[in-house]
Amino acid sequence: MRFKRNRYSTLEDAIFDSRIPLRSEEEFKNGIQFRAKLVGWGIVPRPNSRMEIVASMRRIRTDCRMRKEKKRKILLTISYDGVKIALASGRKKSQSSLIITQHPIHRIFYVSHDSLDLHIFSYIAREGNLFKCFVFKAAKQHLNCAIR
Repeated sequence: MRFKRNRYSTLEDAIFDSRIPLRSEEEFKNGIQFRAKLVGWGIVPRPNSRMEIVASMRRIRTDCRMRKEKKRKILLTISYDGVKIALASGRKKSQSSLIITQHPIHRIFYVSHDSLDLHIFSYIAREGNLFKCFVFKAAKQHLNCAIR
């Protein structure tokens, strides 16, 4: 593999990349769906470090736990257009679901997981001057890794 000291060119280095992607381009165009539970969401100040992001995620999680809110089952759809959160209906193949929110990719500020509970992950999306943190619980631990 060639390394340049002056510049970094992703196109030249992509030739030497031996990793095989888990998903195809076509799957991302259509959107990949994951089943998860929405733990909660909240408005957070602009995070400056990973520690602030994890603290915000844990704060939202404990707030929802204190209010004893039920986690809603959702479908998380990730595509080139962005991330879409929709309520999951009882039937697995049902296409009609209520969309809670959606964010284009360029509005997503940060994606993180909780190192203490590997089922928990979150993302922060920017809406104007506000930053909203959405916290999810994956059904299985490997889904958390696939989403990140």
